[in-house]
Amino acid sequence: MIPDTREAHMYSRIWRLLPGGTAVKLVLSLVLLTLAGLFLWQVVFPLLEPHVDLDPTMSLATT
Repeated sequence: MIPDTREAHMYSRIWRLLPGGTAVKLVLSLVLLTLAGLFLWQVVFPLLEPHVDLDPTMSLATT
């Protein structure tokens, strides 16, 4: 499988834009990832919930 170079360029561009050395960039990356996840769980998913039909009786398990 040939890797998509566009994705590699995007992530390397984000890495270069972060300030500091490798350790600081790693910490900032983890903080940004955590903030993105919190934003999704606290803002986006609650806004989408009324528009998604969640049927608790549906299951992928077969009996």
